[in-house]
Order: sequence, then C-alpha cells, then structure tokens
Amino acid sequence: MSDYLAFCAENDAASSPFRSIACVSLPAAVQPSFSSALSGALSPGDASQPLPAIRLVDATLAGLGYGVRLDVLMWDEREPRNFLEPRDGTSLEAMSYHLLTAVMRTRPASGWRIHYGRGGTGGWPTLADCTGAPVRRGPPERLLFVDFAKGTSHVIQEAAEVDERDSVEIQLADLFATLMVFSRTSYVRFQAWSSGHVASPGFEPNEVVSFKLIAHLNAEAKRAKLGVSFASTGGLRTRDGRRPLNFWWYEAIVR
Repeated sequence: MSDYLAFCAENDAASSPFRSIACVSLPAAVQPSFSSALSGALSPGDASQPLPAIRLVDATLAGLGYGVRLDVLMWDEREPRNFLEPRDGTSLEAMSYHLLTAVMRTRPASGWRIHYGRGGTGGWPTLADCTGAPVRRGPPERLLFVDFAKGTSHVIQEAAEVDERDSVEIQLADLFATLMVFSRTSYVRFQAWSSGHVASPGFEPNEVVSFKLIAHLNAEAKRAKLGVSFASTGGLRTRDGRRPLNFWWYEAIVR
C-alpha cells in the first residue's frame, strides 16, 4: 500500500504562452476525510453561501494542517532556456518530472500512487510504463521518468489515469493550475476590477468569478501566513517551495 497519493492536472490553454501543472499530494490515510470535505464544498448550497470554488479553496486551506500539499508549477513556453537538455523530451513531460520530484522531496522516504486526469499530455503514460519496470536505457523521453523505478527513497508504485468527474482532487488540481496562469495573464485586469476603475459590464462573468476567487485566496493565504505573494509579483507566487501552498514560477538554471 502506498504511503502518499498525488493527483495531477495540467493547464495548456492555447491562448496563453504560459502552461502549468498542479499536484495535490497527501498521506493516503488523510485522503478519505479530505475528499469528503472537498465534495461537501462542491455540493449545492443556497444563495447566501459563498461560491462553490471559494468553498473549495477554504476546504483546501483547512486541509493543509493535516498533511495536504498543493504545488503548482508554471512556465513560459517562449523561454527556450527552460529546455536546453535534449533528454527533456517535451516541455510538459519535463515539467511533470520536475514537479513530481520536488513534491516527493517534501516528504519522508515513501511509496507513492499517482493519479492523472484523462487525456493529459504530461508524459503520464510514460511514467506508468516506468513504474515497477526493470531499469534499462530506452528512448530519451523515458529517461526522465525511469528514475522513479529504481527503488530509491521515493518510489512511484503506481500511476493511473482517472476520469476527472470521479476525482474531486483532480478537479481541485485543475482549478489551481488554471487559476495560477490566469492570475499572471490577467493581473492588470484584476487590478482594474478591484480598484473599480472599469465598470462591471467591462468584464466577462467568468472573469469576475475568477477575480473573486483570487482575491479570496490571496486574503486567506495572507491571514494564514502561507508566504504567497500576489500584488508584488504580478500573479500568485510562493518564494519558499517548502510551504504547503506552493505557486512555483519555473526559472531555468543556465549552465
């Protein structure tokens, strides 16, 4: 039985040069209660209750005290330095590897079970092929993930595709992957909305919902002292990757 679970989703909107992957990770023993809390947040409520997405954020922040982590990695596809290594394969597969490696290092030596959304392109099938397989040299795209089959201190024992409709954790990862990119690309419009300089009809309804969600998340993260920046960075960002709510702006190390 795996010690930890991870639920991954990606945002690859063609309209933005930014892409992101989010990973919700938690001890396996915590998953039933956390899943129940998330499902409760998404259940229909009356008009006096906050938006379901805001309730989902609140349930997530409460879960951070019980071993839940939420890590989101965002990168700029226009920056060629991010992908200097030929062994990196596709950018999305490379970033999936970077994110999972960083997430697992925040935990003690352990076994993992990874869940990823149906239709994801982050190299997840390659990862599934490598888990539990004999270590051998293969095509370049396999070299990223084959390390996870080596029996090191962190081992991915299983990687499985799931339908997002059947996993509230995947829905949560998808929400945060989308929200991080939106916070960066729509920061100027958020400022106009929050300052009231532009009349409400100037914004799409979905934009306003996202603005409210970002404002709520930013305020609650500040109240809980989670180390999340927004106004000073022009988008959601966490400087200290050890924090349980980690918005990571990927920056290549130039060798």
